[in-house]
Amino acid sequence: MANLKATRTGNYVRKDGDHKGKTFFTYDITGTTADMKKFTDSANFKLYPRHSVTGVPQIHTMYMDPLRKQNPLYQKQNGDFTLDQSETRDDLGVLQALREQAPELVAGFTAVVLERSFGTRKTNDSMLAPEPVTVTGKGADLTDVG
Repeated sequence: MANLKATRTGNYVRKDGDHKGKTFFTYDITGTTADMKKFTDSANFKLYPRHSVTGVPQIHTMYMDPLRKQNPLYQKQNGDFTLDQSETRDDLGVLQALREQAPELVAGFTAVVLERSFGTRKTNDSMLAPEPVTVTGKGADLTDVG
């Protein structure tokens, strides 16, 4: 299996053809020499050879992983390569399960995903579930009980 990485480097809106008006995302492809040869020798790359201005092989696709700028590539059964978005699907699946089964954990899990995906905390404390407050009753005014 190829050990290729696709790094999102930009996007553009298609000006003509079948997908006129659609946004395409550009990904630079990197990997070992042997894996890069597999990629550039693939039928799809030969049909749509794309390179960055510096000569790095690319793919241009309408698919974009909203949580990751870099994705592994995998080779499909037909020989084409595509983005591996399984990690994002897993994160979104956990998030959906938490919404249904433990909504109080959603904000905390979201903060973890954002940290992992973007490298810095993108939430603020007001988005997180409040810490539970322990009530002891100490200092309570019990004189007006009735």
